[in-house]
Amino acid sequence: IAVRGRHLIVTVPDSSTRRTRTVVEAFELSNDSSLTRVARGDAGVTFDAALPPGVTVIQSGQGDISSDAIRAVDGRVQVNAPISPGMRQLSFSYEIPADMDPFEVLIESPTTVLEVLIEEPSAVVNGAGVPGLDLVPVQAAREPAQAGEGPGVVHLQGAAADFLPGLDGPFP
Repeated sequence: IAVRGRHLIVTVPDSSTRRTRTVVEAFELSNDSSLTRVARGDAGVTFDAALPPGVTVIQSGQGDISSDAIRAVDGRVQVNAPISPGMRQLSFSYEIPADMDPFEVLIESPTTVLEVLIEEPSAVVNGAGVPGLDLVPVQAAREPAQAGEGPGVVHLQGAAADFLPGLDGPFP
């Protein structure tokens, strides 16, 4: 199963507690064969990817894979569902501490599209072939849209400074 696209959406900290932020990840998975990929038994995996350090709970999102078939195990998101030929979408979300700086996401294999959307205008994104781009206004939030190819690690840095009083840099 190949990853054709990976999208990360990093929100501002939760408005009620300001202690966590939500990260949404969406994968465009491609089964380029003529056969459906099936996991072996309940513990089998048809697709998996690394989660950021400390993430142990995920919420499944909209997509082509049943929420019952998606789980977090040993620092990885794992899918135990048949993946038929063609493109399929997998999405899920998780919470990270608002003061996690830098926040790093491992990109394990090359992908055609790697997109990072961040609601905070002061955030800096680099790594995994992601060039810095200008900020783009999107629905009253300013989000740097970043694109790259991977593999590598995407680093998101400096975003916490705007939302956590007393947090010192240095931030680029």
